[in-house]
Amino acid sequence: MSQTTATASWRRWKHSQDGYDAAILLNTQGKVAEGPGACLMLVRNGKLITPDVTSSILESITRDTLLTLAREDLGLLVEERPVESHRTLSCGRSLLVRHSRRDYPNCEH
Repeated sequence: MSQTTATASWRRWKHSQDGYDAAILLNTQGKVAEGPGACLMLVRNGKLITPDVTSSILESITRDTLLTLAREDLGLLVEERPVESHRTLSCGRSLLVRHSRRDYPNCEH
């Protein structure tokens, strides 16, 4: 087993032991990157906020499709920028979105 696989397996075990559905991973600058195999999107004040491509995220077709739908079909303002970890707690809603599995709503206030 590679170090990356072992670390990802430990994260999945740890957050499930702590009672969470999924982990939110930080990059080396301490900013939000993504979830395990999922992109993170926050909704705050009518805006969709997501980490930008310089935030150590995995770019994906799913992410690009959702951003396009948000802008073009829903008319939402979309911000792609570095996201501080405390923003995940103070958002209106947050989602970890992935293609092959269930999407996890993280918070709704």
